[in-house]
Amino acid sequence: MCKLLSPNWLFCFILMTLLIVCSQPILSASESQLIRWPPIIWPTLTENLIGEDGSKVIRVYLPPSYEFTEKRYPVIYVLHGFNGNSESLTRKMKSAMDRMILSEETQEAIAVFVDGSNRFGGSQYLSSPTIGDYETYIRRDLVNFIDKQYRTIPHRDSRGITGFSMGAYGSMHLSLKYPEVFSVVVAQAGTYNFRDDLIQSFTEKGGVVITLMEPLKQKSGDDFWGALNELADSDTLRRVSLPFRNGLAYLAGVASNPDKPPCYLDLPYRLKAGIPPWERNEDVWERIVENDAIHEVDRYFNRLKHNPQRSMRLNGIKLVHGLEDDTALYRQAEALDRKLTELGIDHEFVTHGGRHTFIAEESLQFMAKYLAFEPPPTTPDGSGTATVVPHAVPAYSSGNEIVLTYTAEGMMRGGSLTVHIPSGWTPPQNVPGLPGYTTVTSTGIIGDLAFTKQKVQVDIQTLMPAGTITLIYRNGGYDSADPAP
Repeated sequence: MCKLLSPNWLFCFILMTLLIVCSQPILSASESQLIRWPPIIWPTLTENLIGEDGSKVIRVYLPPSYEFTEKRYPVIYVLHGFNGNSESLTRKMKSAMDRMILSEETQEAIAVFVDGSNRFGGSQYLSSPTIGDYETYIRRDLVNFIDKQYRTIPHRDSRGITGFSMGAYGSMHLSLKYPEVFSVVVAQAGTYNFRDDLIQSFTEKGGVVITLMEPLKQKSGDDFWGALNELADSDTLRRVSLPFRNGLAYLAGVASNPDKPPCYLDLPYRLKAGIPPWERNEDVWERIVENDAIHEVDRYFNRLKHNPQRSMRLNGIKLVHGLEDDTALYRQAEALDRKLTELGIDHEFVTHGGRHTFIAEESLQFMAKYLAFEPPPTTPDGSGTATVVPHAVPAYSSGNEIVLTYTAEGMMRGGSLTVHIPSGWTPPQNVPGLPGYTTVTSTGIIGDLAFTKQKVQVDIQTLMPAGTITLIYRNGGYDSADPAP
């Protein structure tokens, strides 16, 4: 004969069962992931003069819900400082992202930790024959790789970049130069104005730097790099060798010289007749200053004046700097803030009482404010439609110019448009290898034009939904435009 369970016992049994069930898989489902990729060889980095194989280790942070949803996420690219690598900022960023996502201070995003290291101690995220093409490696190859490997929102409005120290300079340089790739930037504790502090630093230490450099120049191959590394390990020379090696790394990016082994760069000073005193090499100094962030802002502003479309304008710029920073002096950030203000470029400038440090929360709060966390409305990749609206269709005769406007929907990522030329019409053949065409130009598109005999192929990398592309070609005609999957 059965006995009924008492209500209290039954309640306890149900409560314990719920606690056991709820405490198991749900906790693991809410954990983020930090993935370390094995070394990948990047073709754009293999061509260099310092003997590196172009391999880099990248790390990727995936937010808690990534494994259990089909959602797409914005991406934050993280650039480390000098003497660092892709691991350097992972702990700070992962801890901050986990905490801020849990507290709903920010939405979920993917973070990519870039490897910008090299034999000098850092690439400065520049491109040159000496070190390889780090700009293309990051803004094209790595971005495309991440977009293919993960469920990203492959759009500039959902792509930000942040960096510390050397990475602060790199993030400003890359975002200002390639706003069609990165729309938001946060730079922390960077060096931006090389006209004053850097020149003064080199001037004051010029004799010491030459003293260090002269014996190094007598070495070659592994002997040179071994001697350079010994400087970094020397307690006596560390205060001098760090700016010295940092300066060499920057010169390798802006003053490359294939005829000057073992560093393959020009120095900003030289000995007169091979003996002291030393003198400045003005040509090299011009290249140093021309490539600082202050001048990059000028170039960015001038491009906006000639091409004011939204896709060329950064959505958010933020500077973060410590008032007690004795590595990248506070006046460096002040100079960049002043330049941005003078040109009327919207930005934020935040200071703190610390020294040379990276505050992940400052970057994430700004990204949460300015990144797009949802993809723009679009149909599936490659299945969009396109229409052609002729603004002017003059008679098909030599010297005419035809402007066609394409309104493309659903082609945010990938796909192509084809402009067909009527087969019965043959314009003058005055371009060798391209019968039937003289010139073709385009605006409003990030992509390449490829020529064939009877059509112009437009391969789209990025195109805003409902955006427009204007193709202007002389001696050309059209009859339709077809989207290709």
